[in-house]
Amino acid sequence: MRHHPRGGQPFLIGKLKNGYSWEMTHHLRSLLSKVIGTAVDWNFLSDNRVRGTKMPERSLKRPHRFLSLDEVRRLLAASEEPVRTIVLVAVMTGLRIGEILALRWGRINLGAGILRVEETCYKGTFGTPKTRASRREVPLTPAVSGITGTPRELERYRRRCIGFFNTTRYTT
Repeated sequence: MRHHPRGGQPFLIGKLKNGYSWEMTHHLRSLLSKVIGTAVDWNFLSDNRVRGTKMPERSLKRPHRFLSLDEVRRLLAASEEPVRTIVLVAVMTGLRIGEILALRWGRINLGAGILRVEETCYKGTFGTPKTRASRREVPLTPAVSGITGTPRELERYRRRCIGFFNTTRYTT
């Protein structure tokens, strides 16, 4: 890329038009700004025009699709345990699969009707959520609160699910 009078804008727009994701294009912008900034520091260039380059507004490639109530009912009816429980928890709480697989019995308070999201599971490895906002308390609906089983049974389900989701295309 040559030093363009409008900074990296044409380069970045070209990458977006060629199918690069917004995130990848943003990373390229950051990298270019750092490289050109170093060239300015070393007196190879007089200014960093990439620094003032604005990224276009992020847009969705396709609209979000939500399951209808009938689709949820059919999905639950067609699912066997422990997948049925996972689907129910996901639909009723909005938790991501990695958050569901990382749930531990001690973070579910059926009396108060809440669960605490404090951990995620990715490819069988447990870790903290990426952002502070991902650590949260989620209210439980009566349908989720009605899930029965001893802590030992629920832990066995959780371990089976981790194995299932880590050995199929459903990893998070």
